Amino acid sequence: DAITPAQCRAARAMLSWTIDDLAAKVGITGSAIQGFETHRTIPHKLTMRCIIIALTDAGVVFVPHGVTLPAPPNPQD
Repeated sequence: DAITPAQCRAARAMLSWTIDDLAAKVGITGSAIQGFETHRTIPHKLTMRCIIIALTDAGVVFVPHGVTLPAPPNPQD
């Protein structure tokens, strides 16, 4: 399981999360997230999995080459 730095940035933006918000949820430093998002570092497999879990638990859906949030439920359903 892996995501791209661009997917990570986009997911954070959709959630209005800062780098520090995501880092706190994953239990790593903000500089580790920043390093990944700026292509300076590649997270360990477990760290990458924790990033993905934090974002998906918040509602992000990863799609090929991007991210999305599910549509809100239709009140008429």
